[in-house]
Amino acid sequence: MDADGDGNVELVGFDNRFLYRFDSYASSLAPTQIFNLRGGKLVEVTREERFKPWLRTELARMEKEADEHPDSWKSNGFLAGWVAQKALVGEQADAWQRMSRSYDRETEWGLPCDSTDERKPKPVACNDAKAKQEMFPRELRAFLVKSGYLAANDAATR
Repeated sequence: MDADGDGNVELVGFDNRFLYRFDSYASSLAPTQIFNLRGGKLVEVTREERFKPWLRTELARMEKEADEHPDSWKSNGFLAGWVAQKALVGEQADAWQRMSRSYDRETEWGLPCDSTDERKPKPVACNDAKAKQEMFPRELRAFLVKSGYLAANDAATR
């Protein structure tokens, strides 16, 4: 596929690290990834400015599908991928505000309280309902920083 219209083919896919991370596969959304073949190696080029129009088109498609299935806007798996996609086009502040209002505060999926590994102690916050409810934004932010979608000093996501 020629995602930027320059006559060269790009490999367009999705960042599968998002699948199952914060919700079931069916309720998860993976943000777009774009690769070029350079010197015999696949190089991720998603964040290059020339792909922003393509990324915005994908974002609009994601949002249209979510609007057709409104429960998506309450799914932590969808919201995680959507925030990442918005960050790819520089709209993380807007996404973070909406996510903060709509995420599922009841689920433990993908959070430290969800751990089934008895060798890993669960955080004390797992016994505190309010602290537990605030875990998703904190875990999502850490995941997005680690995955390269957000800068560690991004004030818009605090």
